[in-house]
Amino acid sequence: LGASDVVIGCNVTGFESGNGTILGKDVHVVATLEPTGTYLDNSLLMDIDEIRAMSEAQAQFSHYWEKYGEPKDIASAVLVETDEGAQEMVAGKINRKVDGDFGVIVRSDVVAAAQNTLSVAFTIMLAAGVILAIASLLQFVARFFSLVWERKAELALYRALGATTHDLRMVIGGEAFAITGMGAVLGIALGAVLYNVMLAYLQDAGAFPFSPFPVGLAVGGVAAIIVGFFVVAALTIVVPLRQVSRIDPASAMQQVDIG
Repeated sequence: LGASDVVIGCNVTGFESGNGTILGKDVHVVATLEPTGTYLDNSLLMDIDEIRAMSEAQAQFSHYWEKYGEPKDIASAVLVETDEGAQEMVAGKINRKVDGDFGVIVRSDVVAAAQNTLSVAFTIMLAAGVILAIASLLQFVARFFSLVWERKAELALYRALGATTHDLRMVIGGEAFAITGMGAVLGIALGAVLYNVMLAYLQDAGAFPFSPFPVGLAVGGVAAIIVGFFVVAALTIVVPLRQVSRIDPASAMQQVDIG
């Protein structure tokens, strides 16, 4: 980063124009972090030497330097990434070999176990969702497939009255697509409401970091689902419509009591 460059978290405001002022210094936003669900969403990143120089020039911060030392010699936190299972060993070496007034915080086994448990829970939820989606899809196919056969006599009567095969396809296809469209609209609306309610609850509870889906990804997923259901609806009614179009109207009406 340059001397006047900053990177801001997704929740940081006041830099909508791409520029702003920090402690009297004009700065320029060069990037905005993607949502993470962590403290980074509310953070601002800048060259550490510039931050130290800016802070040292502020008289209202002088009591910090009297207590902790000169800005050029201090840092609030240093993050250390270690190999799996090496956390305790690295923490021990830091405590033995590094001088100064500091504390070492190691991610505990409890936290790691909680993360693993959460991952397993989400995996189970995902599997249940996939099974439910498959079951719903099978029911969807069965319903539209039977939609034609249950109305064989009605369709045969339409043929007897002069309707063409194209007319029958328009009637059944229109009904199938109307039902699919209404279901998609209601499902998306209900899903959006429940998603926002659940997201707000998780964020307020602060149980664990949670980041919303990017808008583009959510819109793309919804569009793909809608197209998929319309394609399934179309494929489901093709075969029975072809069979019905070959039925002799007179024989069909004789087999079923239609009055």
